[in-house]
Amino acid sequence: MPLSMAQRAAILPQGGSFTDKQSYLFTARYDEDGRLISAVPLSAALQGRQAYEREAQGRLMRHFPSLGREGIEHLWVGTAWLNTSFLPSVYAVDDGLYAIQACNGRGLPTNVVLGEEVARSLSSGSFQTLSVDLQEPEPIRFHALARFAPYAMMTLAYLQGRL
Repeated sequence: MPLSMAQRAAILPQGGSFTDKQSYLFTARYDEDGRLISAVPLSAALQGRQAYEREAQGRLMRHFPSLGREGIEHLWVGTAWLNTSFLPSVYAVDDGLYAIQACNGRGLPTNVVLGEEVARSLSSGSFQTLSVDLQEPEPIRFHALARFAPYAMMTLAYLQGRL
């Protein structure tokens, strides 16, 4: 359910997005209805919906104590997708086809900004004003193993945070 005006005045009062710098990713932002949106990275250390709900509630309470014990309306759990540089990127995939890859667990706020920049670039016909360099996609070495890296990294980050 959307947060009250009092809650929004205390939690991200300027709107925008939040992320911390911990290895075990945490982000938050509002949707257009004023709901606080966050996610819990998939981890081998957490099993089942209840474990993920407890983790999500605990993280929200640590970062936003004024939220109270507001119930979680929807729970999204997923794999943090990573690129090899860990930096946001815009790729020229093909003639007139571009891809924004800024996930790395903190991509929601970054993708919004890059999406606006790419839209302006497409409208103007020039990519000179992008905040990142336009790149060509490259194959990922050892893809069969590399695709498991985000899951392994989030599991290790979760466990390190508990030590």
